[in-house]
Amino acid sequence: MSIKIMMPALSPTMTEASIVKWTVKEGDIIQPGMIIAEIETDKAIMEFESTYEGEVYKILFPSGSGHIKVGEVIAILKEEDDTEDDLLPYIPNAVKQESNSMNHNNFDELNNNYIKNDLISNNSQENKDINRLNILIDSNQLLSDQKRIIASPLAKKIALQHNIDISKISGSGPNSRIIKDDVIRKINNKSDSTSDNIFIESCKIKEQDRLLEIENSKLNLDNANISIKNTNTLTNKSISQFIPEKNNFYEELPISGMRKTIASRLTESKRNIPHFYLTVSCNVDSLIKLREEVNISIGNMIKNNRINLENNRNNNQNIKISINDFIIKAIAKSSDLIPETKTIWVDDDKMMRFTDGIDIAVAVSIPNGLVTPIVRKANQKSILNISTEVKELAEKAKIGRLHLQDLTGGAITISNLGMYGIDQFSAIINPPHSSIISIGSIKKQPVVINDDIIICSIMNITISCDHRVIDGTIAAKFINYIKDMIENPIELLI
Repeated sequence: MSIKIMMPALSPTMTEASIVKWTVKEGDIIQPGMIIAEIETDKAIMEFESTYEGEVYKILFPSGSGHIKVGEVIAILKEEDDTEDDLLPYIPNAVKQESNSMNHNNFDELNNNYIKNDLISNNSQENKDINRLNILIDSNQLLSDQKRIIASPLAKKIALQHNIDISKISGSGPNSRIIKDDVIRKINNKSDSTSDNIFIESCKIKEQDRLLEIENSKLNLDNANISIKNTNTLTNKSISQFIPEKNNFYEELPISGMRKTIASRLTESKRNIPHFYLTVSCNVDSLIKLREEVNISIGNMIKNNRINLENNRNNNQNIKISINDFIIKAIAKSSDLIPETKTIWVDDDKMMRFTDGIDIAVAVSIPNGLVTPIVRKANQKSILNISTEVKELAEKAKIGRLHLQDLTGGAITISNLGMYGIDQFSAIINPPHSSIISIGSIKKQPVVINDDIIICSIMNITISCDHRVIDGTIAAKFINYIKDMIENPIELLI
């Protein structure tokens, strides 16, 4: 049977994406692990690897298509024994009649009939809860999929040889596809039929519960949507009165998927997360001196071939450790001492604490937005390794080659605007993280030390915390640990 390729969730916050380009065409044979498309998510442009094997029968969204929901079918794969008649039920009527250049607007109505349940109206998409409901609706496809027999040719052949009713077998492959191992297990264990019946009955009960929940949610959403539509109408009217009629003095700009996500996520963060802020000033004279010494030592080690650069992708002979690299290490070591800083808020019922190393997200500016790739287990890495990894992640971000594993994890973000001359700022927490640390510029200032006025290099650090997870005293202890390590940086080398 044919295989449906769906829009994957390539980042933790992704709800929709655009297909930048397909790297395969209809008729091509693909294998698991093959790059088949480039997808623009809310974070970056990422490569989409196939987990299936087969022939690309139909591409439902051409290159350049945008606003495709996670879980929507974007292509159909054909297997060896599939016929045109077998594949027709998988292709929506509008796609059968349209060419491959159809745009996404023409596909919207079709997709509502093909994937979504009639219980959800088009207007409900205006509400932020629609994503949760869509997941519930898509999960109901499980029962209808039970009616189809999706099996590999080899599995069908073995079942036929042993007079096994393949429709009674539960598949363990992608999309519940029946594979060879499933048939062999059925042959070895005849009792599977009983468990299959129990599973089907269980699914029926779950379907009834889901449908009831969707009906109740629909009633709540209908009322909420009325309020939202009225609010949006008033907001748009109040803004539009200040916008002049179209002329030569301004241009309208499209909003990218990444910019929409930044707007949505940070608005949600400020609205739902109770932020509080703490600031300390650090004397970084010792850190600046240590950095200079470390960079000189690294340069000498490179000249004398006493450092291995094989794992450094850039193989850069002019490696320089930055102040930011030391700060990342200081944050990671400090967080390791305070369990609350390794914790994130999941929902009203639970929090989650990371126990295997300290992962630090580093804010990286790219031409069309901002991404936060993760430095894994920064508390366990040397300053040189942290520096190399940050540079590699930044380079991958700028060319749009970050992967999902580069963007997920951790509870702390670091954002540094010091290189832009910003003295101090309070950043917005990046969900689901529980804190973000803002680094300002280094400036010479008079400081009183032992009743003497001394000119020192001062850098301000501000931490923004989620008060649901971190209390004020905990945050104060955390930021002072960071301050102590920055002012006594030899600890960072131990």
